[in-house]
Amino acid sequence: MSYTILYRKLFITLPSGRLIPMIQSGSNNLYNTDPRTGREARVREWSAWTLNTGRPSVKTDDIAAFIDAEAKAALDRCEGPHDFNPVANFGWFRSLAIGGRSTTGTTLGSFRAFLTGGIRDAIRLEDFIRTCGPLKVQWWHKNPGEQFGSCRSSEYISTEADLERVWDKVKNTEGFDGGPWLVPASSWRLDGTADLVAAQNPRAGSKATKLRVRLEDGTSGYVKTLFPLSVCPDEDDALRISLSGLDSAHIHDVIPGLKEASYKRT
Repeated sequence: MSYTILYRKLFITLPSGRLIPMIQSGSNNLYNTDPRTGREARVREWSAWTLNTGRPSVKTDDIAAFIDAEAKAALDRCEGPHDFNPVANFGWFRSLAIGGRSTTGTTLGSFRAFLTGGIRDAIRLEDFIRTCGPLKVQWWHKNPGEQFGSCRSSEYISTEADLERVWDKVKNTEGFDGGPWLVPASSWRLDGTADLVAAQNPRAGSKATKLRVRLEDGTSGYVKTLFPLSVCPDEDDALRISLSGLDSAHIHDVIPGLKEASYKRT
C-alpha cells in the first residue's frame, strides 16, 4: 500500500499572525539513488501545506478544522465491523505515517500532536529567512507557442505581502497549468534548522539541546542551543553553525569570546 510519511515540520509565523505549515514528507515507495554511494533513500521534500484552504498561510482555526476533517474522513472509511480503529489506527485509514511509525501505529493523537507541535515551535518569517534563505512560489504553465508540454516557473518571496501578491498573480497567469506550491529555496538549510528547533523543545532531552562551543581563548565547552542560527552540513555529519546570522552584541552578551559552535546529531 502506498502512503505518505511525515518526517519533520517547521511552521512559520507571519506578521499578521497567520502560519505557514512547512512540512517535510514523502511517499513510502518513492526512492532517490545517491550517485556517489549508490545507496537508495526515500524521497523527502519540504512544502507548505494549504490544509484545504487554497492559501499559502493559514490560521490556527484552519489547522484545527483540518484535523477534525481528517478524523471524520477516517471515521467515514470505517464502515461495519473492522479490525482497525479510526482513532488508534488513524494512519491506516488516511494512508499516513509519522516518522518511524507504521500507518497502523499512527494514531489520531500523534497526528494532532504533529501539527499542534508546529504551532508551538513556530518561528518568525524573518528568522526563517535569516537561517534558511527565502521562500519560493512554484507553478506550471503552458509553453508559449507549443501545443503540448508545460514548464515550471518560480518567484522568490521574503515578505507576507510578496507571498499574497505572487500567489494570487500565479493563478491568473496566462497558460497556468498547475500549482502553485510554496517551497524553501534551500532544503538542506531547512533540514538543519528544523533539527535545531526540535532540539530546543524541553521534551527532546538535555543531550539534544547542547552546543559544543570554542572560545577565542582556546577553551571549549557546552552551552544551550541559541536561535536563530545558520546551519550547514559538516564532513563528519555534524551541523556546523555559522554565527553570521546572529546579532554580534547578543552573542557576546550570552557567550563572551565565542568563536565557533557545532551541534552533533543525537
